[in-house]
Amino acid sequence: MVVVAAVFRRDAETLMTRSMAPAAGIAAALIALAFAIALVNLLRKKNRDSEGSAQTLLAEYRALVARGELTVQEFDAIKNKLLGSSMPPASGQPARGSRPERRDTG
Repeated sequence: MVVVAAVFRRDAETLMTRSMAPAAGIAAALIALAFAIALVNLLRKKNRDSEGSAQTLLAEYRALVARGELTVQEFDAIKNKLLGSSMPPASGQPARGSRPERRDTG
């Protein structure tokens, strides 16, 4: 009976050791995946925050254009800097969402 118990114990230890290696690998992979997901979410939130602030600034500059305190060309230059675009609007075309410039007639 003692021999059977010793063999069973040895087999159980071997089985546990063999099954722990894949489990540890899976656990490590899950931890790495959780870290990657957290990093991606952090970067997305940071990007979303910066886009929101750029949109807020553009809205403020549009209001300045509407009041005549800023020209459409100045607004386009600011918009290109904020959005990272180097493409100017097509010549002769007003900027999308902007109003024509006010000109003093008097």
